[in-house]
Amino acid sequence: MKDYPAIKFTVLFVIGILLHSFLDVNLLWILFLLVIAFSAFLFLKRFDKGKIILTVVISVLIILVGALRFNIEPKPNLLPNSIYKIENFTAFGKIEKIDLIRSYEIRFYLKTDSIRENNSTIKATITLIGQVRDKSEKLQKLYDRIATGNFISLKGTYKRGREERNPGEFNYDKYLRTRGISGLVTSYATNDLHITNKKKDFVKSWIFNIRKSIDENIYFLYNHETASLLRGLLLADRSDISYNTRTNFINSGVIHVLAVSGLHTGFIVLFLLIVFGRLNMYLRAILTSLGLLTFMVITGMHASVVRASIMAIVIIISFMNNRSTNLINSTFIAALVILIFSPGDIYDSGFQLSFSAVLAIGLIYPVLNQKIVKTEFIMSHTLLKRLLQFCILTISAQLGTIPLTLIYFGRLSLISVLTNLVVIPVIGIIIALGLTALLFNIFLPYVAFIYAYANELIVHYTLKLINFSGGLSFSHLLIQNFSTYDAIIFYIVLVVGLFTIKKFKSNFAIVFALLLCILTFYIFSSIDNKQIFKPGQLNLIMIDVGQGDSFLVKFPCGKTALIDAGRVSEYYDNGERVIIPLLNYLGIQKIDYGFVSHMDLDHYGGFLSLVHEHKIKRIYKTKVDSQDVVDIRFEKFLRENNVSYSYYSKKEINLPHSKIYMLNNENNAFYQKASKNNRSGALKIEYGNKSLLFTGDMEKPEEKWLSKTYGKFLHSNVLKVAHHGSITSSSEKFVKFVKPKFSLISDGIQNRYHQPSQIVLNRLKSIGSKVYRTDKLGAVCIRINQDSVYVFNWRKYF
Repeated sequence: MKDYPAIKFTVLFVIGILLHSFLDVNLLWILFLLVIAFSAFLFLKRFDKGKIILTVVISVLIILVGALRFNIEPKPNLLPNSIYKIENFTAFGKIEKIDLIRSYEIRFYLKTDSIRENNSTIKATITLIGQVRDKSEKLQKLYDRIATGNFISLKGTYKRGREERNPGEFNYDKYLRTRGISGLVTSYATNDLHITNKKKDFVKSWIFNIRKSIDENIYFLYNHETASLLRGLLLADRSDISYNTRTNFINSGVIHVLAVSGLHTGFIVLFLLIVFGRLNMYLRAILTSLGLLTFMVITGMHASVVRASIMAIVIIISFMNNRSTNLINSTFIAALVILIFSPGDIYDSGFQLSFSAVLAIGLIYPVLNQKIVKTEFIMSHTLLKRLLQFCILTISAQLGTIPLTLIYFGRLSLISVLTNLVVIPVIGIIIALGLTALLFNIFLPYVAFIYAYANELIVHYTLKLINFSGGLSFSHLLIQNFSTYDAIIFYIVLVVGLFTIKKFKSNFAIVFALLLCILTFYIFSSIDNKQIFKPGQLNLIMIDVGQGDSFLVKFPCGKTALIDAGRVSEYYDNGERVIIPLLNYLGIQKIDYGFVSHMDLDHYGGFLSLVHEHKIKRIYKTKVDSQDVVDIRFEKFLRENNVSYSYYSKKEINLPHSKIYMLNNENNAFYQKASKNNRSGALKIEYGNKSLLFTGDMEKPEEKWLSKTYGKFLHSNVLKVAHHGSITSSSEKFVKFVKPKFSLISDGIQNRYHQPSQIVLNRLKSIGSKVYRTDKLGAVCIRINQDSVYVFNWRKYF
């Protein structure tokens, strides 16, 4: 600890923050304890009492200072949790920050002074995210008009962030609220935003204009593919990088290059040192430090950039004063500075990943380097030595971040060492060429385009490599339910493993001890393992996809079925953003049977991403409508992606211990004349003496036909209520015919159709059926064995 004095202060300060977070101690109590601790410190110092007691008192003082700092952090005003959505909403206030423009959206942070719901205006000082979406040139004009500090009014729809509506889903609402943001106001017309006062915040406007200017130059010089990556690397804005590309970065183990951090700061330092190379040492150090601070501000002062910049400046200052420094001490100094100014960053994923990576490099790399690289054979081969050192560096960083990566992303890259060997040096070249092109664009635009063209080629093939490697089936492992408890066990075992490598000299002893550590981790981490799907039973999840349908079934034999996949729009894709992450969370590689009940967007839309990502083996759908262009295009899309498909017909799929009955008869006169909704695929699933009936958006005519054709066979324990609970469906006769014990309704919160109908709800209640709705509960999980049906509360379970 003598070599790392900053560790003691930082760790104790963090303990104070965490203790206050969990215990929520009153400010007066903290001040009272501080006075007692400080008095004890003065007394012990005055009378020169024992060093151990004095150390304990100082430690308590630092812990209390951490708790005090977290306590005095201003508590944000938030709209109540009970307010989820307000349609006719107007916010009045000041623009605090503006994000870089997206292809379809301007996003900014608004500090309100009042809000209006319908015709009622009230004073309210809250922070909201404003979103104006428009595909026309009006969006760019608005982007050029607004500035930080402007007072505006914004009319639109208020919504809280999306909660954890499905198992394993990211809780965006919690994320926003921990940052003092109540929710989002979205408008689809630029004239819904009015500037009421053109006053500007000089400093913030200046910083934003620099970011904006750099961004515009990037998009002027480069194609969209390269520009979106450079925006992420130089301006810490990944909004234009596609979701699929980001996923492949995670799978390849190179997602860290998109989070502006030490890697990028190192490249910036190198670039600045080259630019200022002819100046004297002190002037070069000062200008490099100023350049780093400028880079830190321009990128938005994210925790990882602040950490890396502070560390770099500490090293530069130490070098100028001929004093030694070390990585671990500098890391803890940076952490302490960040947490003093923003204690809430301790819960930020970027902060955690950044510091765990650097600490792992500082602690693990020297040990592995000593044991592996510093052997006579390797030291005599320079190229091999450098290659191994780079691999060990990557492995060290990955070991430090594995628990956090699994908690936040749920996957472990198996090829990260190989991909990092190529990607990290190339990213340095991309950043250097990007900065050079931007500088030349000021004075010699033609030269800038030469650098830009070269950079485009490098970026194109780099992304091609990442998309290829990330798309390989063996590129990563999906890890379910990795918890904080598992992370703690992992770090304990890691520390023991490091101690083992350092202390043992026998290779056999080292290998044996490491195997023992791995076995210990496996045993202890398995204690809290829990599964959504219970083996040997029929499991069903009514997935919350908003205003749409999607039902995931896992059969006792292990086969899976997906009945509908929710809506897709230009702003949100349920297949990409909800269903694929859920499948990954559950460890499902592919869906065996995909059922499209009918060709309405809120039922088939999500299948597009699932097919594109090769997640579906086979599709069943209604017979193609020769008059429906969408239906024709959908079948063409399936053929192009080599997905076989069949039409609903009166047949069954036999599985071990269970059956899927398709009840439609496309050759029947009724189906040939029926509307799209009344041609919905009707499915019945049986397991033992229990059954489930799925009805798509069928209306009363199809219900009548099914009742007449199948009679008592329709009786089921679980009913998927047709058409989201609309009054056009669920006739009294049909409901009594099916007589379900459980009724499932999939619909959006406060949806504009006002579904489900209260009449339908009363009708279901009258027959004693328990109703479960996604708008009230989020996803609904059901477990069925041969004797019982059990609705499983996944929120309490996890």
